[in-house]
Amino acid sequence: MESGLAALPLKNRTYIIQKVLAMPYNLRSKMIATMFLTPLNLRSWIHPLHKSTWSGNWIFPNARNNETLAIVENRATSADFVLLFMHGGGFNFGFSTMYMKFFSQFTSVLEKYGKKVAILSVEYTHSPKTAWPAGKNEVVEAYRYLVHDLGIPPSKVICGGNLALTLLLDVLKKRDIPSNSMLPPLPMPAGSLLISPWVTLENNLIDFSKPFVDILSKPMLIGCVDNYLPQLSELGAEERKAFIQQPSISPLYGDFTGACPMLVVYGDMEILRESIQSFIKNVQKDGVNVNVICSVDSVHDSIISPLFSKTEKTTESNINDVAEWCAHLISKH
Repeated sequence: MESGLAALPLKNRTYIIQKVLAMPYNLRSKMIATMFLTPLNLRSWIHPLHKSTWSGNWIFPNARNNETLAIVENRATSADFVLLFMHGGGFNFGFSTMYMKFFSQFTSVLEKYGKKVAILSVEYTHSPKTAWPAGKNEVVEAYRYLVHDLGIPPSKVICGGNLALTLLLDVLKKRDIPSNSMLPPLPMPAGSLLISPWVTLENNLIDFSKPFVDILSKPMLIGCVDNYLPQLSELGAEERKAFIQQPSISPLYGDFTGACPMLVVYGDMEILRESIQSFIKNVQKDGVNVNVICSVDSVHDSIISPLFSKTEKTTESNINDVAEWCAHLISKH
């Protein structure tokens, strides 16, 4: 299915994908599973991980061929760094292995820079099965597993995906809460890779003027918000606004002073671009070291798949830039 779509012009591809994302929950989930089916040659990369409060998959070459989780964890701790990744999907859909082609390309390019990566992709529960803040809490526990259970230095962890921002805010916030003084510290990771982040769940900073350019649409985003935040149905206009603007929901309004370096990647044709640009300005004011990749002629999540950019070369170039940033960041520690 992916190869068939790739042969179409970008405008046609985005129109079809936009319609898929706007489908009812069950049908949409089946279509996305088909679109992002793991290639046969990459299935040996996946080793499932199940904890009492969260689950996910370790992803790196031949991970499945290891007999026990302990062996997989040992290999992961010996890597140059771990990418703790949280998949996209508006907190409503998607799964931890949906970006296997990206993971494979990213891993290969990193080897050119002399770095080995182990990827831990979190299978966080999403709406409508669970609502906020369930997914956020699971991601924090996954990071705690890396740092506390496996003893991986935070300087060897880069967090990626939309929920990475709420993870950073959680780490920053817990430093200031007296009741957490008895808990083992959860330090800041080395960096954060943000791919087309949904930084505010409000609609006023979203450009809906060109409805068929991006893969996202207004009905789809509104539906995701309603499922993710069912509390909104019981609130008035002002209460609703205040609730949505909580930084753990809309990181655009967060204080990231003291946060790790960030790399923000987005497409110049996506409807979230204005909110992303506002976020970049905000965190720069907070003193955060921010690098930006704005992919030309690309829509939402263009780095994840060539389906979302004008050419495959654009995707490959962006992946190379991301890998170079990660390698340079880890080399500094």
